[in-house]
Amino acid sequence: IFHINFLDNFVFFAPEANGTETLPETFWKDLAAQCQIQHIDVFVNTAKGIISYGKCCQLNINEACYIASIAKNIIAIRCGFVELLAAIKKRNHLTILYPKFRGISADNFHQIYSLVEYPFTNTKSISELTVDNNLDKAKAIIANEF
Repeated sequence: IFHINFLDNFVFFAPEANGTETLPETFWKDLAAQCQIQHIDVFVNTAKGIISYGKCCQLNINEACYIASIAKNIIAIRCGFVELLAAIKKRNHLTILYPKFRGISADNFHQIYSLVEYPFTNTKSISELTVDNNLDKAKAIIANEF
């Protein structure tokens, strides 16, 4: 019997943010399916309640930062919470997704709010992706980071 130890092999999704365009649920489902093919579990921080992919729960900031700190990878929509995730000293990879934001194009949102120049970030363990019309390209790039 193949057993996955959740605490050793999981990806943390943070798919919600205020003000940004919501990425389709199929995007997140496809990423979760790619993880599962590689025997990687998925944990999703969501305020929506039950979702159809991954283990899910609405966490407070302390809980979410702890779970993210032990994840194999963190995949999150750009928001203020991502700045906290970027500051976690002992974390693995963080993939930040930049969709459209309050009338700002995804490209401009990425240029304006990139974490690359923030003094507290470890740029070696951060990827930033503009996600606009080509979601398949973003999924392929992220899949290579698992």
